[in-house]
Amino acid sequence: MVDGGQFKISSLYCSFQSRHILQKPINTIKGVQIQPYLFKDATYPIQPYLLKGYKLRNSDMVNQIRFDQSMNKGRVLIKNAFGTLKN
Repeated sequence: MVDGGQFKISSLYCSFQSRHILQKPINTIKGVQIQPYLFKDATYPIQPYLLKGYKLRNSDMVNQIRFDQSMNKGRVLIKNAFGTLKN
């Protein structure tokens, strides 16, 4: 089963769905309240607390490209850390 499938049957998923976790801290950036998010890849279901990169982007969208690069670097780092722990 892929990661997203495992996630949907986990107790962590149930906690997210019932909104028991990821409620705080809420940060205010330029007057906008930002709640905590988790990064996801294509295998995970679409949920309000799961954030993914831009699927389609124009080459002139520098901020979208930077966001995707930063998100992917962090996601790979975390994935490798879990792989190291698993071995």
